[in-house]
Amino acid sequence: MKTIKVYHLKSIKHSFKTVIHGWLEVSLAVLSCLLFMTFPSCQKDESDKDYISETEIISFSELSLKGSATYYYRPEIFALDFTESLHEIRYLFNQDFKYFENFILYVKNGSSSKTIVSKIEIRLDGILILSTDDFDKRENIVSKTIDGLTAKSTLDVYITGVEGSFIELFIEGTAKEGMDGILTDVDGNYYHTVTIGNQVWMAENLKTTKYNNGTPIPLISDNTQWPRLSTPAYCWYNNDKSGFKAMYGALYNWNALETDYLCPTGWHVPNDAEWTALTTFVGGMSIAGGKLKETGTTHWIWDNSYATDENGFTALPGGFRLMEKFASIGSLGMWWSSSEYSPGGLPYRPEESGRHLEMNNSYNYALLGNILKINGLSVRCIKD
Repeated sequence: MKTIKVYHLKSIKHSFKTVIHGWLEVSLAVLSCLLFMTFPSCQKDESDKDYISETEIISFSELSLKGSATYYYRPEIFALDFTESLHEIRYLFNQDFKYFENFILYVKNGSSSKTIVSKIEIRLDGILILSTDDFDKRENIVSKTIDGLTAKSTLDVYITGVEGSFIELFIEGTAKEGMDGILTDVDGNYYHTVTIGNQVWMAENLKTTKYNNGTPIPLISDNTQWPRLSTPAYCWYNNDKSGFKAMYGALYNWNALETDYLCPTGWHVPNDAEWTALTTFVGGMSIAGGKLKETGTTHWIWDNSYATDENGFTALPGGFRLMEKFASIGSLGMWWSSSEYSPGGLPYRPEESGRHLEMNNSYNYALLGNILKINGLSVRCIKD
């Protein structure tokens, strides 16, 4: 999920000092307090009032996220460090918005009576949805149903209080019908999963840089080294992790599949029979491309008019690494099968070839065929 800090306003305390005999500093602010006890800065700040006892403080870990509920926007802390006010905006841009519904905002005010902020204002797309008044004097956590959240919403957070006070918040969503929730790999990447027929699939491409036993997969960026490999490797399209990881995942050579540890525990790279079961369920190879591809031309270029994505598989055109170059981002999606070379198709080097599923931006069909193992393709995992 992409978050951007737009601005961070800090209050500035001014202290006027007079130097006496070169070493004695007397603060005029302190003198003012001594002379005029009613001076506002000398009075106790009611915002620091201990209205919640230490034993009544609740932590997020005590909240139970039941069923298929999961994080839509993961917990984040907004803290008053060396400041008494904070104003930040988060863009909640989330490509997976369509998989969620029934959104709830959780906000925790501090972790003790001394870390509670005095004022809270939270706005969603400019509309106030939560403020200090929503907090009961005996509780430090508030939950609020969110209406009107979109895939490109902004969250505007404003708090004031004493230095060291903070709030923590997250947004929970319920996976829509047919979505089985969230899968995590050993790197900590999150994946949505979808049930199609009797199979449970990742709804996005694999991004891991390690096997599920923690062993790193070699990252090979050198274009002359890649085609000579006979060992496992991965890369990012155009060797650009920041530009392509989040949307398209990594590209792996076929050797990375052979260990059986590439997918998260309990999942595996599909074989030809499993790919065929998927395409058969959606109507057969002749129309499977259209049924499984993401709709529109945000990622698939040109036509893509056949795409319906009616089962939530959301196939994306991640391109591939062809020998010594990258190709076809936006127009071609290619995913490995764990099956070996099948006679009767190109290329003609069976010992160097594996199987893959392929979809094109301009056509309705999907194709299951042979390809050299040295190529870098996307991976979708299927549940054991």
